[in-house]
Amino acid sequence: MPITSYAQLDKRCMDVTKILRLELNLDAKDHVFLQTLLQVENSAETPMLPSPRSTNHPKCLCRALADDLVKIKNLHDAILAAPPDMGPQLLAVFDKTLRRTCHQDSPLLALSIAQARVMNGEGCFKVAKEHGITDGLILCGLQLSAAMGPAVKAIASGQACHVIAQELEIRHDGPLLALEMLAIKGPAGDCLRRGESCLTVAKAYGIFQPEALLALQLLAVEGAAGESVKRGTPCQEVASAFGIDKNNAQLALQLLAVDGPAGECVKQGQSCRGVADKYGIIFQKALLALQMVAVNGPAGEDISKGKSCHEVIETYGIDLREARLAVQMLAVSGPAGAGVNEGQSCRKISESYGIDLPEAQLELQMLAVEGTAGRRARQGESCRIIADEFALSDVQAIIALEMISVQDVAAARVINGESCRAGRRRAGYYGD
Repeated sequence: MPITSYAQLDKRCMDVTKILRLELNLDAKDHVFLQTLLQVENSAETPMLPSPRSTNHPKCLCRALADDLVKIKNLHDAILAAPPDMGPQLLAVFDKTLRRTCHQDSPLLALSIAQARVMNGEGCFKVAKEHGITDGLILCGLQLSAAMGPAVKAIASGQACHVIAQELEIRHDGPLLALEMLAIKGPAGDCLRRGESCLTVAKAYGIFQPEALLALQLLAVEGAAGESVKRGTPCQEVASAFGIDKNNAQLALQLLAVDGPAGECVKQGQSCRGVADKYGIIFQKALLALQMVAVNGPAGEDISKGKSCHEVIETYGIDLREARLAVQMLAVSGPAGAGVNEGQSCRKISESYGIDLPEAQLELQMLAVEGTAGRRARQGESCRIIADEFALSDVQAIIALEMISVQDVAAARVINGESCRAGRRRAGYYGD
């Protein structure tokens, strides 16, 4: 029999309060809470929802939430224990009342209810609207709960991410990315491991976020695509076959080639330029890695035998500045440096060994300063004459030579009574 008046509801409510009093030991305030929860007008055919309560002295949010959750649990248990003909209507009113909990009035309670609803599969924005939740961060949190909750089962069943996102109203980039990463770790990743194209898999599973697409393609690089490169298939051909178009994923493919077949060709003496063309290596980081294989291998061996840097660089197709500098620094620490230590001019040595980069030339000149040129400065020879003979052109090298003289010869002359200006002039300093 339907309840049509407050009097009828009040009688039923008293039955419930008896149950509460006997079984759950609630106090008088809890009974009022129950009656307020189930409040109706006399003319109503079904229970009506109560108006939101207001208070001039709100409780601490955490304590209020704890109290509300206890009341809700106890009331729910009591309603379930109510007479059979009364239970469904009480539950309906109970449900509607919870759905009307306003975030502004009871923020923690409203958030708890909203999160529970979202975890149960309701749309995030629909739930947020009904609870008056407008804060962007909270909305994002609800969507993340949906992505890590009901969406997991949907992903496992093979549903596309964009379909799930539409049903659960997941719209923010962060939760969408979490959703798509779940697909990559699950069925989408399984498809890649079977050798399917990233583009095909991304379309089938609704993967559109840039970070997720990159993760998908890197997974292919770690799997079938990478294995193809290791077998010697050119990188660009593999990238096209597996739908790999993100720069970082293509770079990862090319670095695999450098560590594999392309690097082996260079170690055998082939030109880096030709090997790069053969294996489709075009990114500068991968090209540099390939050229450094040559520097640390056959190119370095030729330098140690006394060959010119220009000749070696041309032979092995080493054209990137960092790799060229590495070749010249090998010469400086090898035969070129030995020539300077024997007293030869840095300019002559640089021309002979093809050392033309400023960093390598400075290193060569500093060898001279630390060696023969420095010893002559300590013996009292003019820094200007020494610098000219050794062709010291870098300011840092000249200053280093003068500092050696200051520490020994010029300082001794000043101590013996010469003026600083005279001491500097006799030492052949460049500065005033």
